[in-house]
Amino acid sequence: KMIFEIRDLNYATPATATRAGIVCTSDQDGVQWRSYVASWIRKIAHSEAVKETLQKLFAKYCPDTLGWIRRQAKIKVPMVDIAFMSALCSLLDALLTPQNLDAIEYWFVFCVIWVLGSCLSEVDGVDYRKQFSNWWKSEMKTIKFNSRGTVFDYFVRDVRLEDWGSVVEPIDYRSTTPMGEITVPTSETVAMGFAMKALIDVNHPVMLIGLAGCGKTQLSMGLLKKLDPSTFMFYKMNMSFYTDSTLLQSMMEAPLEKKAGKLYAPPGKLQMVYFIDDLNMPALDKYNTQSAIELIKQKQDYSHWYDRNKIQVKEIGNTQYLCCMNPTAGSFIVNKRLQRHFWTCSVSFPEQSALLGIYSTFVKGHFEHLPFKLPVQETATGVIKAALSLHGQVTNAFRKTAKNMHYEFNIRHLSGVFAGLLQAKPSEFADAEKVALLWVHESERIYGDRLVTVADLRKYRTLVGELCKKMFPKFTHFQRHFQEKHPEPLVFAPFSKGIQEMSDGGCYDKIKDINRLSSILTEAMQEYDSTNASMGLVLFEDAMKHVAKISRIITNPSGHPLLVGVGGSGRQSLSRLSAFICQCSTFAIVISSSYGVLELKADLQYMYRRAGVKDEGVVFLLTDNQISNERFLVFFNDLLASGEVTDLFPSEDKDAIRNAVRSAAKSLQVVDTPDNLWNFFISRVRKNLHMSLCFS
Repeated sequence: KMIFEIRDLNYATPATATRAGIVCTSDQDGVQWRSYVASWIRKIAHSEAVKETLQKLFAKYCPDTLGWIRRQAKIKVPMVDIAFMSALCSLLDALLTPQNLDAIEYWFVFCVIWVLGSCLSEVDGVDYRKQFSNWWKSEMKTIKFNSRGTVFDYFVRDVRLEDWGSVVEPIDYRSTTPMGEITVPTSETVAMGFAMKALIDVNHPVMLIGLAGCGKTQLSMGLLKKLDPSTFMFYKMNMSFYTDSTLLQSMMEAPLEKKAGKLYAPPGKLQMVYFIDDLNMPALDKYNTQSAIELIKQKQDYSHWYDRNKIQVKEIGNTQYLCCMNPTAGSFIVNKRLQRHFWTCSVSFPEQSALLGIYSTFVKGHFEHLPFKLPVQETATGVIKAALSLHGQVTNAFRKTAKNMHYEFNIRHLSGVFAGLLQAKPSEFADAEKVALLWVHESERIYGDRLVTVADLRKYRTLVGELCKKMFPKFTHFQRHFQEKHPEPLVFAPFSKGIQEMSDGGCYDKIKDINRLSSILTEAMQEYDSTNASMGLVLFEDAMKHVAKISRIITNPSGHPLLVGVGGSGRQSLSRLSAFICQCSTFAIVISSSYGVLELKADLQYMYRRAGVKDEGVVFLLTDNQISNERFLVFFNDLLASGEVTDLFPSEDKDAIRNAVRSAAKSLQVVDTPDNLWNFFISRVRKNLHMSLCFS
């Protein structure tokens, strides 16, 4: 006899449907979750009085809340009642300690709000999380919430509710650490981190959903880095369109080691957290399934998968999942049978007050800890508000359309503006107006360079010009850069002191005028032609500005320029000149009829060794004509996203690389462990290897 458990009959043939006895099950009455809760209450190690109280609390709060969510709310991913209840029981397991039993209803309410309400967000212009908060305050009045804020803004301390803002600890930032490695706590991230940490402690899968650039990955990485290293380790994986079950299995087996019998687990007694980003990216097959997702589900359901050669069971121990996905990209949703295992939390874009707190930490950490003059520090503080205001205006003015699908501005772009501001040095920025000009320049590089028409660029410059008048009225020279006819060029570049200074990293500063820019680049051009095949470039004004833009990108860690233009517009030539100025070697793949994935991996290995082991700058020049196999995009996506290409090096090559970078890592006080040495190698790759994508 055979029993099939399926979600629908979309792909069943009439012969299958007529020969099989079909039983359709439904749980609208809550029989399933009530049975699960009853079973959980029987198992917990609390007194009978506590168990009886919990039964009453489940009956008091859960049916009405589930009913409201089912009738009144729209959720971006499919959620079922049993998923809410299993997560609720897990969170109660984590938080309901003997010390908390005197405030049992407070803790129960906290858990119900965070488990059932956290998946809600704004859909079609309606903020369902706020509606849920208003409904809860009006209907559930035993535990009274403050009228200010939402029910998600409070946590339980002793026998009272307190605002999450009271436990946010300010951090002391120094700009020697890149912004991307720091997670600045806000009340929202502290609250989400608290719930995530509690669920990870009891081995419950966690999923964050939200739009691109809202901080899902940053929040997850910040939490994972804070986990106790004597108990937990984590392994990051990025999904792509071509990720299938075979590739995913090889990735997931990489950090595991063989234990007794058929068991495979992390080293020692550590608990492994698989951090899977872009979970819904794998391609759907013709039956609307994703083999990678089914492998994740198989492991979650049965704690095993199969050895693909010997066709034997491999038991997988001490592992759990933390996943992120954008429900507006890829396949939008994943298999409901996998989704129901997760506690799902929707991450929205931080509010204006949170963004102000985050970027104030970075800007003040740079301008107040370094010997900048007081007027410069005051202007830098004003720049924060101007940058946030401009970001909001740009987001509203330039909407994403089918024609301009890249008009999508999020926190990544805002962070790019502030990363540019943190390159200011006290010796070069003694004048307060220059800091404001640096903000104008960085904003144009981040926002203006993405705009595709002259009309859009003119509209953008009008927005900036009006904002500058409003925010910096005392700076009178600004308007020279925004006048209609013959505006004065505004160019900051790392080679501002000449190309001879680039061996020491260069100096990011304003170039006085177009004549000074021309003399620097003419000298660089002559020097390039003397050591390489002559390019014979004519450096007109726009070309010189493009060189400054490309140089700015490739001097930043993980800086990868995308140059879009018609054939013969100078994309490759300007990339080569910029790479030469920035002391980088240029590498381009040579496509032939036999060039395939293996040859690409060999070329990538060569570039990785130069960038990571020899610590040399490398610019990887790629044109759209060179993508002869779409599978190449998997490698390029990994390189651009995290710098670490999955399955690029075999294990013996990884050991050789670790040995090669050991002395350099030791000199920087990096603890000598395999993971630390590999991360040191990848950090060098991110700093030194840059892809210049020359597309038409």
